[in-house]
Amino acid sequence: MKIVSIFIISFFLFNSVAYSVFGESVDLVTLKKKEEERRKKIKKSKYKVTNNNLNTLKIPEKKYGFVQLTGYFDFPDEKEGEPGKTPPKKEDPKKKRKYWQELKIRLENEIGVLRKKVNEDQLRLNQMVTNHISMNLPLQKIDLKNRIDKLSASLDQTKSKLKNLQSELDSLPEKARKAGIPSGWVR
Repeated sequence: MKIVSIFIISFFLFNSVAYSVFGESVDLVTLKKKEEERRKKIKKSKYKVTNNNLNTLKIPEKKYGFVQLTGYFDFPDEKEGEPGKTPPKKEDPKKKRKYWQELKIRLENEIGVLRKKVNEDQLRLNQMVTNHISMNLPLQKIDLKNRIDKLSASLDQTKSKLKNLQSELDSLPEKARKAGIPSGWVR
């Protein structure tokens, strides 16, 4: 253990001595002179930017990274119209009363159609089950059982669609509220 610790200490001592003798040290004076020369070579701007003129300063053919953004992804398109002018905003159809009323009517109509289909399929299924129980012929009974299974699977799918549409209709006022729509538009 003593040999290992002596080896480690000697390793660090050797490296520190070797670095101080052979390593390059940073000369701050020469570094300062190089920086001053670099700054002298840079062309100085004619314009002085202050807090007072930050938003009103217009420099031709120059673009700066300190542009203040006004909206979320609301960037003016330079290809359209004059530079500096924002194009007219297109109105979002989801912000109109007609969109929300049509959406509610469409959901209610689809729910009505699916409820009618579920009722009709349930009646047919009940009738087929009654026929299956009273039937004596084995081949016809097997065929009827297959048709009952298919109708039952179709009925389950229709019920799940109905449940999804009903939950979508129930969550419509919440979606409208999150979109900033008045609650009266979806009543």
